[in-house]
Amino acid sequence: MLKASKGIASQAAPKPRKHHLVTSERLYLLGLELMDGAMERAEAAGKVSKVCAFQYRDGLIILLLALIPLRRRTLTALRVGKHLVRAGNAWMLDIPREDTKTDEQLEFLLCETLSRRIDLYLERFRGRIPNAATHTGLWVSNKGNPMAGGTIYDMVIRRTRKTLGFGVTLHRFRHAAPTLCLLMPGGGLAPHRLSDLPS
Repeated sequence: MLKASKGIASQAAPKPRKHHLVTSERLYLLGLELMDGAMERAEAAGKVSKVCAFQYRDGLIILLLALIPLRRRTLTALRVGKHLVRAGNAWMLDIPREDTKTDEQLEFLLCETLSRRIDLYLERFRGRIPNAATHTGLWVSNKGNPMAGGTIYDMVIRRTRKTLGFGVTLHRFRHAAPTLCLLMPGGGLAPHRLSDLPS
């Protein structure tokens, strides 16, 4: 009887793991929530602390990944003025072949929401991290150096686990992101709230 039960169980379709249920919309909103929370804390305190700066940075990384699921190597390599460049009133990512796994150049014109959030990060938050001015790395670590890939990975796992109850790997963003792109009219401006998403 026990053997028969095990045999049936082994043939049954495996239950999907919880992190398979995460959507790009939820990850996008998590990024916004972290950044908005950092801005509220800074306004309440009358200054931008390191804690606020790190929270805003982390939210921006998650928001960017929700819209453009860059590979870890490419995300880590981003430099202001080299990969992140101005395109009129917006920002764009211009990533050369040597910084991609697929050996092909990538270009992304960033939406208004993301561009505004990058402006705030560069103007108010990035500079509050010690030694940020000594390099052009977009993501500054708590030691003042450009964040390493493993550090970014661990941060995303920690932030998503705290809010969602399970950690979301960088690879999972690659599965989730097309959902959000398809929901956006013309793939353009991203929503500010879940209620803004087309039904």
